[in-house]
Amino acid sequence: MNERASAIFAPMLGIFLRRLRVTLIAIGLGAGTAFAQLLPAYGDSRTATTGAAALKLPTDAAAMAMEGAVTAMLNSPAAAFWNPGALPLLDSVHWAFQGDYLHYLAGLRAGAATLTYSRRYTKYWAFRWANLSSGYMNVTDELHPTGNGDQFAYLAFIPSLSYAMVLTRHFNFGITARLFHESFYTVSNTAFLVDLGFVYDLRLRRLTRIGVTASNFGFMMQPTVGPVTDDDSLRRGDHIIPPAVFRLSVVRELVYQNAHQLLASVQLNHPTDNNETISIGVEYNYRQRFFLRTGYEVGTDERRLPAFGAGFRWPWRFGSIRADYALRSRGALGWTQALTIAAYLD
Repeated sequence: MNERASAIFAPMLGIFLRRLRVTLIAIGLGAGTAFAQLLPAYGDSRTATTGAAALKLPTDAAAMAMEGAVTAMLNSPAAAFWNPGALPLLDSVHWAFQGDYLHYLAGLRAGAATLTYSRRYTKYWAFRWANLSSGYMNVTDELHPTGNGDQFAYLAFIPSLSYAMVLTRHFNFGITARLFHESFYTVSNTAFLVDLGFVYDLRLRRLTRIGVTASNFGFMMQPTVGPVTDDDSLRRGDHIIPPAVFRLSVVRELVYQNAHQLLASVQLNHPTDNNETISIGVEYNYRQRFFLRTGYEVGTDERRLPAFGAGFRWPWRFGSIRADYALRSRGALGWTQALTIAAYLD
């Protein structure tokens, strides 16, 4: 946008943000269960106070290598998961597709496919489909500790639709609507959730951006428990709170010389079901072709090594193709690996 448009929209943006803040506070005060997702009960333990853990599982290799400290710097379709307000950072990309594969702990497998589209490079849409599954497990009881002959598997699928727009030359805003469904044995659970996020470019001499997002905001879920025997009936389980999380991130360009660029990001993570943590991530790239990444999360219960990752980007006639890999330590639980392949059409 030109300077005149920025001068017109800046005051309007300030009014919009103030009204949005008042509206969110009013909604929160009127809906105690939803408001409790963002403000913890001080003095009480928050561990294991939410469900639907699959919602918290990232699949993008680049983000995993930086321990998730990417809310303000993502320029890939993965923004549909981390911060919808970062979708305009795709800039001149008209279409983009990204596929992720995550080899997680205890034999769990997760994957995601994301498709993004931009219109006139000011409005962006993204559709993402993610799933998490386990292998088949034996059903056990007090009389059959090794299995009674039945098997079950855990399955979750999470489709979402994101929309983002460039409000001013410095400010991008986005929203995501997400459907969550999980099932295992005779239990099923469904929820509708919303993400809100924005990215603000400080326009300093070196690249400096702030990213803020509130993810998985919604009302309580209530699982459905199906009959186990012929004598049972369909019934409802206890209410479950979604795992909402608030993230605040700052990214800074430390080095930009010739073909070399070094970015550093610091992010505060405020989940509603655990302690606050700080993620620190660093990314080095050479000519936007070769990438090295590392990250560490401070404040976790399990001491572990930093995460590491690398990536390549190949230009082609109509855009580019990118591949990323990440390796992340989970302490005594082992290692997780992620692979991402993406294609961009200008």
